[in-house]
Amino acid sequence: MEVDGAITRDRLDELLNDAQIKQGILQQFKASFQEAQEQLSKLEAGPRKEVIAQAVAELAEAKAQYQINAARLKDTKIISPVGGKISQREARVGDITKSSQTLFTIIENNRLELQVKIPETQLTLIRPGQTVKITSDADSNLKLQGKVREIEPIVDETSRQATVAVDLPRQTALKPGMFLSVDIVTNSSRTLTAPMNAVLPQTDGSYLGFAE
Repeated sequence: MEVDGAITRDRLDELLNDAQIKQGILQQFKASFQEAQEQLSKLEAGPRKEVIAQAVAELAEAKAQYQINAARLKDTKIISPVGGKISQREARVGDITKSSQTLFTIIENNRLELQVKIPETQLTLIRPGQTVKITSDADSNLKLQGKVREIEPIVDETSRQATVAVDLPRQTALKPGMFLSVDIVTNSSRTLTAPMNAVLPQTDGSYLGFAE
């Protein structure tokens, strides 16, 4: 029952509840205002020494982490010293490799190379620049000459052989993967040859006659 000039219980509870809600909202605004004032005071007073020191330390740590990760990223890249095509792959992503391990075999652009396995007992006879005579069992007409380019410094632990790289003539019908026979000229000397009729027999030996 509602009487003029009086407030019912329900209406009173409603007004009190509304007042409490508004009071709570007011307190939130007051707290936000106080926090803003504190932040403003800190900015006006300037940063404290410990804050600056912490910021400098965080910057140095971030720089160190960047350098470490940049170095790791660089170590994940392998750059070939020559341009060409990979003919043989010995490593895959995730493999653990050794410093002396062959990862890839690359055929350099416009270069044909013959890989010859030489026993370690004969390696002392091989030198870069030596002439290599090349033939083929499949084609008796194939006769070429190449040059020793380099000798691998590592000897295979199982076969006790090292690989000798021989440069082949470019303008040939040779194809990657072909098997060839080689004869490396390890020793040569200059000699004088003459026809038999130029040799003059004498009582104390034979002499070579020539015209001035």
